[in-house]
Amino acid sequence: MQVSMNAVIERLGRPGPAAALLVGAGMSADAGVPMATRDHPEIKSVVTLVAEHLFLRRNLRLPTHRDELDRWLAQAGLLQEPTTLYSDALELIAPDNEGRQRYLEQFFSGRRPTASHEAITKFVAAGLFRQTFTTNFDPLLERALLF
Repeated sequence: MQVSMNAVIERLGRPGPAAALLVGAGMSADAGVPMATRDHPEIKSVVTLVAEHLFLRRNLRLPTHRDELDRWLAQAGLLQEPTTLYSDALELIAPDNEGRQRYLEQFFSGRRPTASHEAITKFVAAGLFRQTFTTNFDPLLERALLF
């Protein structure tokens, strides 16, 4: 995917040296990193993967289709409600931060920054943004900025 600096600047308005950039959930999907709660066309979300993991642990097999998983989640009282947090799903996998971090690491291992990550490094290098923030758990933006 080709990212044009001018196209991004036009959509953002006119950033300046005091501007900060917030990078959200979809940034790393092209690198194969799953989003937290929403399935991507070719990548299951972390919440879906957690549900499959729990199903496998309790049933000793993977669900044959999404409907079977959803029925099991409802019966087990684990179906995600609108008020359920992403962190609630991760607590079902591991009760402590270290365990959750180890679980999440499998999704980042071997992934490389994308053209979008690299475009942000150009924006930072050009002085368009003084700070970048991300809601992502993956280190791809940091890796891109380091290299």
